[in-house]
Amino acid sequence: MIPDFLKPENRKDPDELDLRFSDAIKRYHEHFKNDGLITEPSSWSREKWIRIIDECIKKNITVWEMLGEEYDPESYY
Repeated sequence: MIPDFLKPENRKDPDELDLRFSDAIKRYHEHFKNDGLITEPSSWSREKWIRIIDECIKKNITVWEMLGEEYDPESYY
């Protein structure tokens, strides 16, 4: 049984922030091929993620480099 909030008839249209966030993630993946950007779960807001992604693209550094960490494809994030 599908929960009500997942049913297509109950789905809300994306708002402007949803669209900007989605666009930022798309731009990040296009810029940094196969980087492994993980935005969820996160304590950062979508607004903060958009700013971070924009800064990473501008400086040509990955989120992992910005945080001083390395992405481990073997880890369960």
